[in-house]
Amino acid sequence: MRETWVDNRIPVSAPLVAGRDALRGAPRARRSRESTRLLSRDCHVCNASGPVRSAGFTQRYRQHGAAAVEVEWWECGSCRSWFGWPHPTPAQIARNWETTSYNDPRHAADYARRKVASQEALLDALATHAARKGALLDYGSNFGTFLEMARARGWNAVGADAFRTAVELTRAKGFVTHLGWELETLDLPAGSLDAIASNDVLYYVWHPFRHLQRAFELLHPGGALAIRTTNKRRLEGILRAITPPGPRRDRALSHVLQDQFHSMTVHTLARVLTRIGFRVAEVRSGATTAPSSGYPLYSRLVYGAAGWLDRITAGWINVSPGVCVVAVKPIAG
Repeated sequence: MRETWVDNRIPVSAPLVAGRDALRGAPRARRSRESTRLLSRDCHVCNASGPVRSAGFTQRYRQHGAAAVEVEWWECGSCRSWFGWPHPTPAQIARNWETTSYNDPRHAADYARRKVASQEALLDALATHAARKGALLDYGSNFGTFLEMARARGWNAVGADAFRTAVELTRAKGFVTHLGWELETLDLPAGSLDAIASNDVLYYVWHPFRHLQRAFELLHPGGALAIRTTNKRRLEGILRAITPPGPRRDRALSHVLQDQFHSMTVHTLARVLTRIGFRVAEVRSGATTAPSSGYPLYSRLVYGAAGWLDRITAGWINVSPGVCVVAVKPIAG
C-alpha cells in the first residue's frame, strides 16, 4: 500500500487520507450517516461487524496556535468501546504534539524520570513471561530511555516512534529505531521479535485490533507483549451519564480522554487479545507511571479506591486508571 507522509513525521496510507478527507468535507447530516454506515462493519477496537452508534459527545482535540479540532466519537454495540472517527489528520496530530512536553528534547530527562516505575514494571513482566531474552521492540520509544534500560538487562532492544526528532536522537545512542506511526507498516519480518513493550501508547493507535493482530504476527512463539495503558472507559461512562449532551459534556470527556483516540475496559482488551490468539498471562491494576508518593492526593485516592474494588470483587470490577496487561503468543504443540 502506498504511504503518504505529512509534516515529514507521520506515515499513513493514502486511501485512509482520501476517505477521511471526503468525510470531513461532507455536510454534517450526510457525514453522520456515512460514518455510521462505514463503522457498522468495523469496530476499531474489537473488529466486530455490528451496530456502531454515536457515543453522544465530540472530542475537542487540542491544537497549538489554533482552535481545537472537533472529533466525533462512536460506541461499538458489541464491545461497548468508544473511538473517534474521522481521525485527526497527521498535520493536526503534529500540532497537538506541540501542546505537550513529552516530545520536547529539553524535557526528556524529566519525562524519563517520571516513567521509570512503569518501565521497570514492563521489563519485569517481560522477563517473567517471555520464553527467551532476545529481540525486544519498544513501540513508542520516545528518546530511548526504555531501550537503554532493556539493553542493560540483556535484551537486543529496537525502537519505533512517530516523532522524527526522537528517532534521530535514539539512533544517535546506537539503537536501530524505526520511524512510523502504525505498527502494521513497520519493516519487520513476522516472528522476528521475542518481546514487545507498549508504555502509554496503545490509546494513540488508530485501529487497536489491527495493531494487536500485527503484534501477534511479529512475535516468535513464546514471545510476550507487555502493555501499560489507561482503563477509564467505565469512569467515562459514568461521566457521560451525569452530564447533559452539549458543550459541557464535550469539555468534560475531552479533559478525561487527554487526546486519546479510543477507550476500552481492561476486560475488553483481554478479550480482544484472546480472540487474536494470545494467552493473557497477567492483568495488574494500579499500574502508575511513577511512584504513588509522587501523585497528587486526588490521584492516590482514585487508585486506592480502584484497588480496593478490584480486590474485593476478585478482578470483576477493575476501574484502576492505569493497568498493565501481559499477553503471550503460545508455542504450538
